[in-house]
Amino acid sequence: MKKGFDPGAITGEKNPLMRFPQLYEAALDEFSQRSWGEASLNDILRRAGMSKGSLYHHFGDKFGLYLALMDIISQRKSAFFLPRLQGIGEGGDFFRAVKDISREMIVFMFEDARMYHLSARLLQEDPALVKRLRDCFPVEKEGIFLALTNSALRTGQIDERFSPEFVLRMLDILFSNLHLLPKVNDMDGAYSQLELALDMMQYGLCGKDGTDRNIQSPEDLYASRQKENTEI
Repeated sequence: MKKGFDPGAITGEKNPLMRFPQLYEAALDEFSQRSWGEASLNDILRRAGMSKGSLYHHFGDKFGLYLALMDIISQRKSAFFLPRLQGIGEGGDFFRAVKDISREMIVFMFEDARMYHLSARLLQEDPALVKRLRDCFPVEKEGIFLALTNSALRTGQIDERFSPEFVLRMLDILFSNLHLLPKVNDMDGAYSQLELALDMMQYGLCGKDGTDRNIQSPEDLYASRQKENTEI
């Protein structure tokens, strides 16, 4: 990256990648199929019909192109999700809201699976690269999802043992690894599996009536076993 490089010069409304649709398609193809280290800048430029000099002029280097690509995807996600998220009020059903948003997310994902695979791949990248990338964006973080989580905590829909950061991280892991679940080859299958995973988050593996079952804690189970052993 050039000395004095300004991420703001290639993100938002100034993003130069919007002017190069062939480069956008080639970069999305490459980065969705390969990791950051394995992705070939030469292959991207060859498919896009662009010279290295032109790329360096507009983007600085490979990271600048990657940043511009992720910025466009982020803009498209925001345009897709924000109107839907803003319709959810304070105190509403948290898990119902997450499922409704998830359904919209899957529709978005299947419009162009490359964007989903690229986002999922980001979780597996070097943490230093992820931090560098996130440092280039405004601090909007999880935004409305955080507000939903805090509302659910205030209304008792989420156990107070779980912090908002923990809940958001669990959701992030689930959404980013949806492709690892079985039967996610189409929209209906993907949503069915995601809904099942969210039910497990809400009710646990023992099901909706799990709280009514007489399940021992690990400490109680250990004490019970010790007592049985002494009585033999």
